[in-house]
Amino acid sequence: MLWMKGWYETRIRLLLLVAATLAMSALASDSGPATANISARGLEATTLFGASVLAAILLAGAGIKTQPGGFRPSKGLHGSMYYTLSLPVTRRRLFGVRVSLGLAETAVIHLLVCYAAWLVHPAIRLNAPLSDIFKHGVASFFCVTAVYSLGVLFATFLDDLYQTWASMFTVMAVIVILNRVPLPPSLDTFLLLSRASPLITHTMPWIAMATLLALSATLLLVSARIVESREY
Repeated sequence: MLWMKGWYETRIRLLLLVAATLAMSALASDSGPATANISARGLEATTLFGASVLAAILLAGAGIKTQPGGFRPSKGLHGSMYYTLSLPVTRRRLFGVRVSLGLAETAVIHLLVCYAAWLVHPAIRLNAPLSDIFKHGVASFFCVTAVYSLGVLFATFLDDLYQTWASMFTVMAVIVILNRVPLPPSLDTFLLLSRASPLITHTMPWIAMATLLALSATLLLVSARIVESREY
C-alpha cells in the first residue's frame, strides 16, 4: 500500500521527467565532427545531467505529506496526511518506503540521461571507452544522490513549492562556488560533472564519491530524525 501510494504521487512527475529528458537530448544533439576533443564534448555532455538533478529534486519526498500527482509543486498540506499518520506503520517505514521509491525513480532518469549523453555526442560514443562512460555515470549518480538527499531534508519541514525552490537555489549556489571560487587541487575531485569527470581524468574520484555518500547518509539520517520527532 505504501509503495502504491508513493507511485501514485510520483508517476506523473516521472513520466514528464522522461519526456523532458528526451526533449533535452534532442536539443543537445551534437552534429559536430566525431573527432572533436573528447574533453570539450565531455563538458558539453554534462549539461544533460540537469535532467537528473531536476528529477532528484522533484521526486524527493519524506513519506508523511501527501504530494499531488502533478508536475507543479503545491503549497499547503493535503488533508489525507492525517490518514497516513493514522496507519499502523511507523514513521520511519513511511519515510523509508518513500525515499527508496523516489531514489529508484531518480536512478531510472539518470540511466536514461547517461544513455542519451552517449547517444547524442559522437565524440563520446566513438572515442571514450565504455569503461569511462560507465565510471562517469556511477560517479555522477553520487552527485545526484546528494541532491536527492538534500531535497528529502527540505521535504521534511517545507511545503512542496518551497522545498523545490530551496533545493534549486542550494544546488545552484554550490555549483557556482565550486566552479567560480578557486579551489585547492585536493578539492578539484568534487567537480565530478566538469573537469574531474572520469571522461576526462579516466579515473574514479573515490574521495569525492565517499564524501558525497557520507553527506547523503547524514542528510537522510537527519531527515528521518525530523520525521520521527516532528509534530504535524
